[in-house]
Amino acid sequence: MSAVSILLLEDSPTDAYLLRKKLEGVENFSFSMVCAASLARGLEQLDKARFDVVLFDLGLPDSLGPGSIRTIRAKAVTVPVIVLTGNEQPGVMEAAIECGAHSFLSKHAADAEDIAACVRAALG
Repeated sequence: MSAVSILLLEDSPTDAYLLRKKLEGVENFSFSMVCAASLARGLEQLDKARFDVVLFDLGLPDSLGPGSIRTIRAKAVTVPVIVLTGNEQPGVMEAAIECGAHSFLSKHAADAEDIAACVRAALG
């Protein structure tokens, strides 16, 4: 698999840094990553460049939760959106999938291998 182009929508610089470092340690997983700290900046990035996958934290300051997935999908119809969030409230995962997310991962439970496997699955 060639390098995967990832758009990470994450408002925590620490979480973004840690995710990048963790993914760098995954064997046979080559990627480039652009980070955006808000939904608005993420949408701007989708206008500027082509991405293979979007990793999306539902807790962005300008996000409307799972409904924001529809906004991303409208901008990038063919790009899979993987929700990677700390929000584990009942019904959130189901709402995210219903709104068009390819999959849903918990920041607290998913390790780098899980995230890489999910990205690979999303890309077929």
